[in-house]
Amino acid sequence: MMKQITKEEVLAQFPEIADIQDEMLKQNTLGIWCEVFAQSNWDSLSKAKFNAVCPGITLVDHTRAVTLGALAIAEAHKSVFGGEYDKDTLLVCANLHDVCKLLEQDPDGESGSHKNQIGKTFQHGFFSGYYAQKYGMPMKIVSILVAHTGNSKAPLRSPEGIALFYADMHDADRHRLTNDLPLHLDRMK
Repeated sequence: MMKQITKEEVLAQFPEIADIQDEMLKQNTLGIWCEVFAQSNWDSLSKAKFNAVCPGITLVDHTRAVTLGALAIAEAHKSVFGGEYDKDTLLVCANLHDVCKLLEQDPDGESGSHKNQIGKTFQHGFFSGYYAQKYGMPMKIVSILVAHTGNSKAPLRSPEGIALFYADMHDADRHRLTNDLPLHLDRMK
């Protein structure tokens, strides 16, 4: 029997999804989490990990931190410079940016995870974009999801994508710093 998670259970894990104003985008964001979780090897969404090198960090906590961080970045820029952004696009992208990790990683049988064959074969972010396209999300959202990672060769040229990228890198590097690991920031020099 395939495991399932309800949209209500997803919303309880990611309460910021409720702030998406466009009902279709909101329902599709919830639906993507439900479908990808059902296809993953995780038995609980709350146990899924952010990555193998920081096993104490859950995917849920990372996603929420990135979502809140990206919103803060976008709002700060808007407040100071008047720079506009599409809040729904940012909320959808921040909440879905790492949904692909449910498929890219498997539980390691202890308290962590390891990158599986999907994670070794496909660029990180590919399946986030794939599911967004499958659910009829706008191309802008699909492209941000594919390009959100520093490893992507796809262009990231939108206010929402830039806010997401830096919030994601910030959260990842804070965990890497705490775990005495090389920072993504060091690769940008």
